[in-house]
Amino acid sequence: MPTGKSLGWPGALPLEVDGYPAAPPELQLEQVHVYVRHGERTPVGVRLAGPPASLPEHWKMCHTARRFRAAVASTMELNPQEGSGLSPEEQMPVRKVLERGDGSVVVGDCLLGELTDLGRQTTFELGRDLRKLYVDSNGKDENLFGNTLACKRLEILQIGFAQAAASAWNRTLEPLDKKVSKYIGGNPIRLDGKPRASGVLDTVRSAIAHGVPVPPEFKEKGVIELIEKAVVQEWFADRTEEVRRLGMGRLLSDVSEKMSSKAEKGASDPMKILIHSTHDTTLSGLLSTLDVYDDRWPAFTAAVTFELFRGRDEESSQTPLWQTVLAPFKQSNDPKEHHYVRTRYQNRNLPLPFCAEEGKHLPGSPEFCTLAAFAERVKELTPVDWEGECAPAGRTK
Repeated sequence: MPTGKSLGWPGALPLEVDGYPAAPPELQLEQVHVYVRHGERTPVGVRLAGPPASLPEHWKMCHTARRFRAAVASTMELNPQEGSGLSPEEQMPVRKVLERGDGSVVVGDCLLGELTDLGRQTTFELGRDLRKLYVDSNGKDENLFGNTLACKRLEILQIGFAQAAASAWNRTLEPLDKKVSKYIGGNPIRLDGKPRASGVLDTVRSAIAHGVPVPPEFKEKGVIELIEKAVVQEWFADRTEEVRRLGMGRLLSDVSEKMSSKAEKGASDPMKILIHSTHDTTLSGLLSTLDVYDDRWPAFTAAVTFELFRGRDEESSQTPLWQTVLAPFKQSNDPKEHHYVRTRYQNRNLPLPFCAEEGKHLPGSPEFCTLAAFAERVKELTPVDWEGECAPAGRTK
């Protein structure tokens, strides 16, 4: 079964628990922020479904998600039972609880205390209404992706960049037409084509991830890498400071504020780990904004992690009074100076370019950016007047 990794694509990488690089002994982990792309999914549109590609229009790969019992059972060690009428993946050790006194089993019987169909329905409706009340009506507060719905200026900029990318890259994609056009209705493969190159990439990568056979041309490194490169340019190449502010500024500001609070309050701030479920565009946007993007489309379940560390000797290394008097401007009691941020992606440490200068990272360990330097850069990226900057004309000076 072919996989993204076997094709040279950056496939989903499990976290290297044993190979995790420990921090220097003088640092103590205080807080972790994880932004993880969702797992493998079906394509977001129907493409390449007709012959000769014949990729599936319907993906029958969601059996467990269709049954609550199976969803629970999938996390347990199952004990298959003969004659139950259930497939092995649906059986649970607690099956006998559902048997009646005479040993019979009736489909639809409930466990004692289990939510009934009505209970599930009303709970679902509550969740739906809570979303309408607090999420849909406050969509402008969404910061886990570039929110073009609430920021017209960002939408305008991204459309302009996409058009520019199409003008620059469509000619580069022309040599692929003789190989892949027959799979997309005879149409040329273009960034603004029908289907769009990004859609073709999405469908092929979803198929490969699930072991669905794809046409041999899409297994050629020169074909798929060129499509990927063009799509990445369309989405993320033109990361102007304005796009960074409007797209990822508020998300990074949230990270910086929470880390700063932890640094200032210490143990009185109980927040230790935050895990955010995001999309591929979030990860690429973050990495591009921080100038550490590798120009490869993020794999399923890829994650960007921000780790906050405190210097263990922070309290014991307070500046002596005489030194403070003699050199007041050379020393700092700002807790941000004694805390460090390490950024990681796909099991790799990412030294941040804006922390490269001496004094902005832990000596000898450039991947540990001082929280002060991190917060300083994030402040530059944070919109002061979000609604004003999101107006179609943008920020007025």
